[in-house]
Amino acid sequence: MSARSKLMPALWLALAAILITGHDGSVAAEARSRVLSVVSFNVESDRDTDPELVGRVIARISRTHEVDLFGLAEVGSQADAQVFAMAASRDGGNFEPVLAGNGDRDRVAILYNADTLKLSRTFELDRFPGSRKALVAQLSNRASGQDFLFIANHFNRRDTDRRNRQAQLVRDWVLAQDLPAILVGDFNRERNGGSDHRPVLGLITLQ
Repeated sequence: MSARSKLMPALWLALAAILITGHDGSVAAEARSRVLSVVSFNVESDRDTDPELVGRVIARISRTHEVDLFGLAEVGSQADAQVFAMAASRDGGNFEPVLAGNGDRDRVAILYNADTLKLSRTFELDRFPGSRKALVAQLSNRASGQDFLFIANHFNRRDTDRRNRQAQLVRDWVLAQDLPAILVGDFNRERNGGSDHRPVLGLITLQ
C-alpha cells in the first residue's frame, strides 16, 4: 500500500473538541478560552510512509481546526515527531513534541500547543503490558489554570485478551487519579473481523 493511500484515513480523523470549564461558565470570552481542540490518529510507521506527507496533513488540520493537542500512534522516531510538531505550528500555536521511549519505530507521541498549554511532566505507564506503553502528559490550560492529564495509547491489535487488559489497566489508573483525563489513540477496536479506525467526535467537560 502506498504512503499516500495509507494516509487517506488521516483525513477522516478522530477529532474531539474538549471543553474545560470551571464552576462559572457565564462569561462567553472565558468559556471560549477554555476550549481545547484535540485530534488523534495513527500516522503509520511503515518504511514507505513519508513524514513530510504526514506533516502536510497535520498542518492542514492544525490550521483548520485550531488544534491544541495531537495524540499520534506509530511515530517512527524523534526526528519524525519533530517534523510533525513543526508542521502543526502556526500563528498562535507553537507545538512541542513528546515521544514515548518504548515501542521502537512504533511509538506513541503527543504534540501540544505551548502557547495555550503548559507541560508539567510526562511519563509512561510501566504497568502497561506489551512494548508500547501508554504515554501520559500532565498539562495545564494557560487561560484557566485547569490541570489535566492527556494520555496517548496504542492497544494491541492481534491479542484480544491483551488489548482488553490494556484497556482495563488504563481505566483503573485513570480512576485512581485526582486530575481529569483525556484518553486518545489507536484502540484497535475490532469491527467485522478487522480494526475499526472510524473517526470519533465528542465534547467532554472537565469539572
